[in-house]
Amino acid sequence: MSARGAGHNQLHIANPERALWQAVLLQAIEEALHGPKSVSTLHRAREWQEARDYITTPSEDLEMVCSLAGVEMEAVVERMKLETKSRHRNANFHGLGTLRERNLVQRKDSS
Repeated sequence: MSARGAGHNQLHIANPERALWQAVLLQAIEEALHGPKSVSTLHRAREWQEARDYITTPSEDLEMVCSLAGVEMEAVVERMKLETKSRHRNANFHGLGTLRERNLVQRKDSS
């Protein structure tokens, strides 16, 4: 094992609570960027938007998670606003649109 790897493992052992909250924050970021994996297709668009809203809007809950994870909430919110906006632009550029837009189109077509 490299010295770098050993130091990384020691950090988690030295502060397992912080590592847990970092994992919670990482999961919220993953869901905001890629959508929740454990949600049915019917509710996926709504859940994905809620995940994006959570990670891009300052709140007491997000402040607590970020604080326990050892990161600044403002930095997370600003970075995630850029990431989600960039991904939205790229999806529209490629003609995919957002899940919400596709759901609206499908509902109109099916009525």
